[in-house]
This record gives sequence, C-alpha cells and structure tokens, in this order.
Amino acid sequence: MTPQLEARIAAVTNGAETPQPEAALAWLSDKRFEFSEDGRAFIMYGVRGRNWITMGPPMGPEDASRTLAFAMKRKADRANANLVFYAVPTGFLPVALDLGLVARKIGETAILPLEDFSLEGPARAKLRHAVNRLNREGGRFEVLPVGAFDAHQEEMRRVSDAWLNHHAGEEKAFTLGRFDPDYLRRFPIASIWQDDRLWAFANVWRSGDGKALSIDLMRVAPDAPPAVMDALFAELAIWGRDEGAKTLDLGMAPLSGLASEREANALARLGNFIYAHGGEVYGFDGLRRYKEKFQPDWQPLYLCGPERQNLAFALADVALLTSGGLRGLLKRPSSS
Repeated sequence: MTPQLEARIAAVTNGAETPQPEAALAWLSDKRFEFSEDGRAFIMYGVRGRNWITMGPPMGPEDASRTLAFAMKRKADRANANLVFYAVPTGFLPVALDLGLVARKIGETAILPLEDFSLEGPARAKLRHAVNRLNREGGRFEVLPVGAFDAHQEEMRRVSDAWLNHHAGEEKAFTLGRFDPDYLRRFPIASIWQDDRLWAFANVWRSGDGKALSIDLMRVAPDAPPAVMDALFAELAIWGRDEGAKTLDLGMAPLSGLASEREANALARLGNFIYAHGGEVYGFDGLRRYKEKFQPDWQPLYLCGPERQNLAFALADVALLTSGGLRGLLKRPSSS
C-alpha cells in the first residue's frame, strides 16, 4: 500500500462524516479501491471471475457514497462485470434498487445500543456474573490505546496461535481482520489480563463520526476461565458508552433470520438448509444464540447484485475470498 493510498483511505476512515466502523477493513492488503471524485468515500472490493464483490456499501457520507455507487456500476458495466454488494444494511437498499440490482437477505448483525447500557437488572444477570467472576479470579479489563500493540505483541501472538491451533483454524481475509501487526497496531484493543498473562483480546473499530463501535478479530486463550469473552464484551460496552459511542456491533450471524416459507427465494431456502444442518461444522445457530444473551437489536444484511446473476454463486465467491480459496473454505474446524 503506497503512502498516497494510505492517505486517501485515512481521509475516509477518520472522516467526521463516515458512519461505518467497518471501513477499517480497508487497512487489509486484500482489497481494490474506487474513490469518489471528492475523496470523501470509497468502495473496497475483490474480484472473482466476472464478479466484482464489494465489502459492504460505499464507505463515507451518504451523498458521496450514492454518487460513487453509480460510478462503480458504470465502470463494472464497461468491463462486462457483475457488481455485487455484500453485507449491506437496509439503508443501502434504495440505492441498490436504483442501480437496477436485486437484494437478498443473507443474515443479521447484532447491534447493541450503548446509551443506556448497564449490567443492572435480571436481564443482564449472566453478563454481570461473568464480570464478577472475572474480578474474583484476578482478571482485569483494559483497552489498549492505538499504537500499544507492539508492546504486547508477543503475548497476543501466543494467544492467537493457541486459539488457531485449538480450533484447527486458519486466518480469514476480506470480510474479517487477521493477526497482522501492520493491521492491528492501527486500532485500540480490548483485552483481559491476569497479571502479565493475556487471557483474551479483540481489536475495536470506531466509525469516523465516533458514534459506532465494532468488534473485529477475537482471540481467547484455550486455558482462560469460562465466560471470559462475555466479560470482555460487557466491559467493552460500558467503556464504549462512557466514551460517547451510541452502538456496539457484535458481528454478523450468517444466514440467520432468512425466510423459511415455501414462497421464499432459492438463496433463502439454501441458507435455511445450511443454517439448520451445518451447525456441526460452522456453528451458525450457536453463534446467534451466544449473541442473544446481550439482547442486541438484530439488523438485516443483504447481498445485492444484477438480476441475471445467480446470487448463490456470488455468495460462494464471497466465502472463497474470505477463506483464501477452496481449501480454506472446506477446512473443517474442531468441534470443541
């Protein structure tokens, strides 16, 4: 990534008009970019065959993002490519429809409101108990500031390597962050420690306008106490509230909330089948159940593409971009 490109990305990700924390994915070296003429918005995307797949909607303020979406569509049409928008929120659908695209729901993301968040009351009992247990066992929560990664890199790599080994996993790409020092040192990092030993960590994205937080890479030591991640997320929500953030995105539950009726489209029916029968391999249902304990607002996410395009194949291309190819996609995680 050239210094010129870094400066253009930073102008958007740090821009006071940018509401999307996921713009931070631009700092991974696996994206291509298209910028608006005024430099206030960008689209980050990957290419699989004739599919140009964007990661999310255009990043930046609404007016610049809309103009850029149309410019990107014209560019794709000239290249005889299919422009596909992955994981876009409901607010982007009017633009997608104006572009002549069709939309299919592909899951839901868990948005936790922060303005009135607390651990008080029976509904938050499990989270409160997780935090109390952490304190009893000598754990402490700390948000490491931007730039602090290097001082703790050895401990974080130990936890990350142990987590990957325990789950027989591999690093992902495109839609998710990975353990990359050049990437992680750009963000604050929520962490749980016992003395100088790291139990868990997650890097935190914040939107340019400061209103939205999101969790990205999450790693926990296999020997950490139970519910340590519950405590980390609960403490992070309190920290974010005190920092003036309005929401915390706990991440996507893929294929969740799709229509199951007979009239549902083919992609929804396929998604429901995978969601119902793929739990042993991918744990989709367990992922949603886990996030439910935080009582988030579930907001739908969509895949948008040309009507002529089979969006099920486009979704498969997203999975290949994320997994680094067919081998990574088919690699089976451990069940523990």
